[in-house]
Amino acid sequence: ILLGAGIWAGPNLSNVTATHTPASPDRLGNFTGAMLLVVFTYLGWDRLGQLAGEMKNPGRDIRRVLVWSVSLVIILYVALAAVIHSAIPVD
Repeated sequence: ILLGAGIWAGPNLSNVTATHTPASPDRLGNFTGAMLLVVFTYLGWDRLGQLAGEMKNPGRDIRRVLVWSVSLVIILYVALAAVIHSAIPVD
């Protein structure tokens, strides 16, 4: 719904081209926060082996499902990030 509303409203390029200086120059804290988000993205991948045991043709199906689902998530994430940055100013 957010993605559709953002596309319907149209882009606001003045928000996209604005710059912002981070409030915290703490590099270790920024790195730690970023790594926590990276670790969060790997949750659930450990269950892939259990799922493969239930499939008839896991060699073909897992590869196909992973490529399509990860591609869809990347496309939706980038599109939603573009809409959010277009709608909300950096300040």
